[in-house]
Amino acid sequence: MLLAKDFSGASSSLVSHNFDLWYKIWKAPCLPRCNDLVWQACRDIIPARTRLCYRGTLSDLICPLCGSDDETTTYALLPCPKVIPIWFVSPMVVCISPSNTVSFATWLHSTFLMSDNFDAGHVFELIQAIWDHRND
Repeated sequence: MLLAKDFSGASSSLVSHNFDLWYKIWKAPCLPRCNDLVWQACRDIIPARTRLCYRGTLSDLICPLCGSDDETTTYALLPCPKVIPIWFVSPMVVCISPSNTVSFATWLHSTFLMSDNFDAGHVFELIQAIWDHRND
């Protein structure tokens, strides 16, 4: 009974939203490691500097690529000034705002909704390439 109550009412749209997003992530035509990274980014569990500082592994929150802001999951993959040009020159039509204040999961979900021909496989591979570059 409690389980049914937790998934009723207002929270049912959140559960539906998450299920739809998770389904699209895992069904995207790309390497499994790309699907996994995007799933981790949506859950905000990739080892960005803010997460590592929270765990006590690092003491410096600042993005190592640009040196201008705290490195969160969203910042590392989207609005970092060193990452925006990568999105700009990619063949995919993806809008990244330097003042992005939404979570990575919210950005990804709205990107899925706004584009009829969203090529998730290529976007996920680009996200993987950005993450790999940050960690070289």
